[in-house]
Amino acid sequence: MKDGTLFVPAALLDPGKPFDALTASKAGSYWNLVIPYALASGFFPPGRPEANGILEYMLRHGSRLLGLVRAGAYALYGKPAYPVSGTNQVYGLNVARFLADNDHPDQLVLSLYGMLAAAMTPNTFVSGEAASVAPLEGTYYRSMYQPPNGASNATFLETLRLMLVHETPDPRGRPAGLQLAHSTPRLWLKPGKSIEVEQAPTSFGPLSYRIDSLHGQVVASIDVPSRRPPRMLSLRLRLPAGEKIAAVRLDERPVHFDARTGTIDLSGRRGTLTLVAAVRG
Repeated sequence: MKDGTLFVPAALLDPGKPFDALTASKAGSYWNLVIPYALASGFFPPGRPEANGILEYMLRHGSRLLGLVRAGAYALYGKPAYPVSGTNQVYGLNVARFLADNDHPDQLVLSLYGMLAAAMTPNTFVSGEAASVAPLEGTYYRSMYQPPNGASNATFLETLRLMLVHETPDPRGRPAGLQLAHSTPRLWLKPGKSIEVEQAPTSFGPLSYRIDSLHGQVVASIDVPSRRPPRMLSLRLRLPAGEKIAAVRLDERPVHFDARTGTIDLSGRRGTLTLVAAVRG
């Protein structure tokens, strides 16, 4: 595309005319719903220019609203005239997987809170397949299409899990690694806060870990799955804005970490791990 992004058609033998605004037509709307299936499959390897280019196309051409999947919501609006549109977060399941695979934590956080704020009935976890955004004739409040919808709730749960536990594959698609807390909201590690995962099922066996944020340090304990230990294992400490990791010690020994992302490589470690990270403002 002229803006440097990448468009790929989603239908077999489709010549692939790009959409300027995805929700301006039924074809563009449905492209936005089905393309995540290809993206989450790994057909475009994570982190490669193709995957990044497609995501940029989606972000710049109206794919998302508050982290939710946008669509024409034809079941609600009938024949909406652009820019009238709704959301269809049931298709966000594979968007979340794609975002996790390509390490876009802030977009995952936006999706989680967008679901709570705009895709579910307030103060509940009730959601439909689609939801209105623009005013809908004859209704006072916003409307949903066929609530409750279990797949939409699964999208919320999958997004939450990916923020806490993300499994990574090897080149042949087999489970190879675990990324822990790679996409958690930064305020979840505000001093005095804790993050805890208990007996989460993974391809490597049950996983438990706990992160406690204290003033000046973060303490983490991880029970590495023992049934089939992952070849790659990492923990990320997404600290509040302005805070940085100064040093990390594992069982009283210094451990290397990525200062930019707050990621600690624990590959090859076994058993129960206890880490202490010094934090500076």
